[in-house]
Amino acid sequence: MPKISGISRTSLWTAWKDIRRETRQSAVRDVIDFLEYDIDPDRWINQLLHEIEDGSYEPAPPFRFELAKSKGFSRRMTAPTIRDIVLYRALTAHCYRRAKRAEEPYVFFEQARLDAAARVAAGEAREEMQREQSSYGYSGRRRWQAWLSYDEYRRRLIMQRTYPFLVVTDITNFFDSVLYGRIADALSGRVDARATGLLFFLLERLSIREAFTESPRVGLPVDEFDGSRRLAHLVLFPHDHRMAKEFGREAYVRWMDDQLIGVASRAAGFRALASIGHSLSRLHLTPNGGKSRVLSLAQARDHFHLNTNAAREGD
Repeated sequence: MPKISGISRTSLWTAWKDIRRETRQSAVRDVIDFLEYDIDPDRWINQLLHEIEDGSYEPAPPFRFELAKSKGFSRRMTAPTIRDIVLYRALTAHCYRRAKRAEEPYVFFEQARLDAAARVAAGEAREEMQREQSSYGYSGRRRWQAWLSYDEYRRRLIMQRTYPFLVVTDITNFFDSVLYGRIADALSGRVDARATGLLFFLLERLSIREAFTESPRVGLPVDEFDGSRRLAHLVLFPHDHRMAKEFGREAYVRWMDDQLIGVASRAAGFRALASIGHSLSRLHLTPNGGKSRVLSLAQARDHFHLNTNAAREGD
C-alpha cells in the first residue's frame, strides 16, 4: 500500500516530541509520564508506521474525563492513547501546513502565536506613544492614562487602530457543532485523499457518541494537544475570508471561536452581527447570542479590563 502524504517517521517523531513536552501541563498525567514510550520510541513509531502502511492500524478506545467550566457545567475531554494522539497531531499539523496559505492575518488558534502578535501590537503602540510624547508631550494625567489604555487596547485586541465601536461574539458549542463535511471542504484540493481518509477514520473512533449508535459525523473530540483546535480553526477559514472582505483585514481578529470586529458606529455593529450570523450559518454554526455585544470604547475598557493595567502603570 502506498505511503500516506504527511505521515512519516519524521512527522511522527516531531509530533511525539511536542506532545512529550506538553504532557507537563496535562490535566490528567500518567503516573510514570509515559515511560514505556520514552524507553524506545523508535520501536513503537516504526510499528505504527508499518500498521498504517499495511492497513492494519486500529485506534484504541480513548480515556475521557471532565473539566469544570463556569456555572456548574463541565467540558468532556478526550485523552487518546499516545500512539493515536501522536498520529492525530501529525495529521492535523500536515492539514494545517497545506491549508495555511488561506489563513487571514489576525486569526489564531495557538497561544504562542497570539502572544507574539500581542507583543508586536504593544510594541507598535509604545512607539506611537513615544513619538507623541517627543512631538507634543503629555498635557496631563488624563492624557497619560488615555495613552496607557491605548497601549493595553493594542496589546489585548491586536487591532491596528482604534475603532469607535467593537463587536464581540463567539460560537455556540463550537467543537460539538463542527460538521465533518465542513472539515472535508476545508481540506479538499489541499490534502491527499488518503490522508483525509485516515484523519476521518481516526475522528470516528475518538469523537464522543453513544455506544452502538451510528456516527453522527459531527463534533470534534476536545483534546489537550491542539489536534482538534487545528481542525476547528481550518473550518472557519471561509468565514474569516468573508469577514475580512466585508470589514477589512485589519478590523477582524479571531481567537479560536472568539471574534472581534472594529466598526464606525453602533448601527454598523448590529449590521456586523447580522453578517456574522449569516456567514456562520453557511457552515451550520450559530453565534452565541448571550455573549454577543456591540461595545463603545468606554464599554470596551470595562469589558476587556483595559483600565486595570493602565491604572497600575500610571501610579
